[in-house]
Amino acid sequence: MSRSMSQQAVKHYFKYQSCDKYRCICGGRQRTNNKYSNLSHIIKDYPNWQNEIIAPNTINGAVSKTGQNIFSWIESVVMENHEFTFPEKPITHQNNNLEPISTKILMKYIEKLVEKVEMKISVKLPPRFGIISDGWSDGSTHFMAFFACFADSSGDLQTPLLVYSPFLEERDLTAASHKEFLIATLALYQKDLKNVAFLVADNENTNKACAEKIGKSMVGCSSPRLNLAVNQYLQQYECILEKIHLKKSAALRKKTPLRPVMRTRRVGLRHFKLLFVI
Repeated sequence: MSRSMSQQAVKHYFKYQSCDKYRCICGGRQRTNNKYSNLSHIIKDYPNWQNEIIAPNTINGAVSKTGQNIFSWIESVVMENHEFTFPEKPITHQNNNLEPISTKILMKYIEKLVEKVEMKISVKLPPRFGIISDGWSDGSTHFMAFFACFADSSGDLQTPLLVYSPFLEERDLTAASHKEFLIATLALYQKDLKNVAFLVADNENTNKACAEKIGKSMVGCSSPRLNLAVNQYLQQYECILEKIHLKKSAALRKKTPLRPVMRTRRVGLRHFKLLFVI
């Protein structure tokens, strides 16, 4: 019997009595301290001991309860956008049936999960694919996201997220930094710039310069053209749009739970949403 199996056998068959003494559930054999020797009687008295040890700790005989518990914590934190300290909060323990884990353990397995996801994506990536790029700033931190863009064997569009992270060097947000960040991202999936067919990004000078540096064609954002078209169409409804404003929210609250969206001339889709909700 291996040491790991001995440990599982002890936890399963031996129950604590007193003064560091443990007695087997059969009522016979007794051991002291934390030693795992002299357990041959388990093999003799419990012919099905291996299944009895493994079954209670697995789900459908495949996934361990510990693994399922960790996955459930990751799912709760990631899908509900909780902070990583969420599992350690007392209120969480009071209203959760999962076995408690620390933030350190949570982060450990999130990182392992990321590695597994990266491996699966790298297998699915074709030899040639496009890159969809977008950025977002939160305070002084600038985040960058890269998506791969390709059609699978069925012809369906696939856009897996490759990375969403702050820049490698946040003090420099130039086209050269964009290129360096893209190269580092592709390396995670055993790819390089030779595998990139095109770049999709906002019509900004930095993105245009980045496309030139990597030697790829850039597909610009169509939102400005859509914005002009929507604004032109809504001119005939301007008098109505002026009446529907955020200041009327209190009056609308008495009639409907819907609210008008704050108007902005820069994004025509906001006008569309405003008409839609009303």
